[in-house]
Amino acid sequence: IGSMVMLPLVIGGRHYGNLRVTWESAHQFSDDERNIFSSLVQTLAALVANRRNYLAEQQRARELTAVASVSATAASILDENGILQALAKLTYEEFPEYDVLIHILDESGQYLFPVVQHNGSQYIALQDALFLVAQTARTRQSTIVNDIRRASMYRFHPINNQVQSIMALPLIASDLLIGVLEIQSEAINRFSHSDIRIMGTLADLIAIAIQNARLYRGAQ
Repeated sequence: IGSMVMLPLVIGGRHYGNLRVTWESAHQFSDDERNIFSSLVQTLAALVANRRNYLAEQQRARELTAVASVSATAASILDENGILQALAKLTYEEFPEYDVLIHILDESGQYLFPVVQHNGSQYIALQDALFLVAQTARTRQSTIVNDIRRASMYRFHPINNQVQSIMALPLIASDLLIGVLEIQSEAINRFSHSDIRIMGTLADLIAIAIQNARLYRGAQ
């Protein structure tokens, strides 16, 4: 390579990548070439941004459809154990790009236990200061960690060694803590606040379904 130009693809203050153009021999850039490159990177940045926004919207639409499907099934079951098993199966089917875990607060109100056991899963003390799931339950605030290997302040139970991002959302119904919905992804920087809005709806529906099952059981 005799010469090269590297131009950032930036729009709205967000960096989407770089455009690199090389020549085999030394090259003197003219003003016309500089203007062409300047115009080209703006166009390419806009195209990349629009494409990513489109794909994100498609993803959100699929997730909203999946949320509706899970909600409809959960609302039709009045047995808590049946709901939990159905939810574990449905979330696996409807969200294949994620690993979705449901942690339920036990009757003592001291521990969270996973509905479906997996490698490394265990009861988590609600007052454990390190586990992300426990903190989400205590604070009742959704939490995102988009690179768990850099988040040394937390402890996690990833489904596998490829998990990079984790989002945890509290399960709350009528101001009662039911548990935590944990969503794991193998993509780094996978989750955003828009995901909290969508999956927060799923968390609310799950919590309400579980509470309704408990109320039904208590009325028997």
